[in-house]
Amino acid sequence: MTNMKNRISIQVGLSGYSFKIEAGDAIRSSGWMSAERIFTTPEFQRRYEDVEISVFTPKCTLVPLHFHHPLHVRKNLADVVNIGDDDPVGYIEVPEYAAVMLYSNAIGETLSKVISETVLKLNGAKQNPLPELYYMLSELRNLNDYNKILASYADGHLYLVIAQGKSLLLCNSFAAPDFTTAEYFIFLVMKKLQLNPEVSTITFRTPLTEDQEMSLYRYFKSKRELFDEAIHEITGGLMVELSDIIDRKETVAARLELVSGHVIDEIYRKRDFFLAIFDFVFSMVRSGEDMTDRIALFTDGLKHVYRKLLAEGIKAGEFSDRVNPQEMADVFFAVMESISFRMLLATEKTPDAAKKRFNCLIQTMLH
Repeated sequence: MTNMKNRISIQVGLSGYSFKIEAGDAIRSSGWMSAERIFTTPEFQRRYEDVEISVFTPKCTLVPLHFHHPLHVRKNLADVVNIGDDDPVGYIEVPEYAAVMLYSNAIGETLSKVISETVLKLNGAKQNPLPELYYMLSELRNLNDYNKILASYADGHLYLVIAQGKSLLLCNSFAAPDFTTAEYFIFLVMKKLQLNPEVSTITFRTPLTEDQEMSLYRYFKSKRELFDEAIHEITGGLMVELSDIIDRKETVAARLELVSGHVIDEIYRKRDFFLAIFDFVFSMVRSGEDMTDRIALFTDGLKHVYRKLLAEGIKAGEFSDRVNPQEMADVFFAVMESISFRMLLATEKTPDAAKKRFNCLIQTMLH
């Protein structure tokens, strides 16, 4: 979709409509409105640079571009959805996925036609109503996540579009008389596609009630939120535990071994948790987001512990004065990252083997 200075997007269903207006950097959305309010909605009396009118019609399907023929639209659509002999049909290309969407907006409403004749572009042109699924496919490219999950729910139907990167995995609608049923289909599809909801973000184009939002929140967490919680977990509780180790009356080498051993135990014990974190980091990097500052929230804390102990060890004569605490702390952390990867990939079967390997590094620095 084009990023216009002044545009309106309108969603139309059997029970009414909603709209979103974008003017510069400002975005304003309505709730779901009943059909009789159409002629008293002041936003519909203006003209816009761009107008979108989407219809919640389940009567649509995608076909590969090279299989499409304009003369076969009705037959091909009738093969997958129920359409009447007099139902108008149409098609529109979806070039991003080398496909054509076949559709019929005949769902028993006339509201979309009235809106099309009322809400005009600046030049007076009308916008033809198109299926909600078409606009959902267009909006996918605006989502930054690698796993792109976009949904709408209206009039007893769930509309769901899922992509990974530039690959479209699903574009479909499901009859769902209530939101619980809609959630069932969402989780069924994600299980089929092997997508973990706990590390995925779902975006709804339709307004949701507070209860619906809370119901989804129990299963879906924003990846950024998950990452921030993880950072808090690590830099909070873990750093307190490491502080207790640092203050012990033992040799610096022994305390370094205890610190590293404790971190390794935590990674091993919370393997699934850390896998989610790595998945988030990689997905953000793939989308072009700079994760340096967020990662530093974790790395700086552990590196500080290493630098402090190394400097103390040099001062006490345990380590050679040729050791640079700053550089060696970076080496320690790099080894810890390598061990973490091995443990998360299950190539490092037990934490004991990882600890032994790390302790060898510490022993090489002793006088």
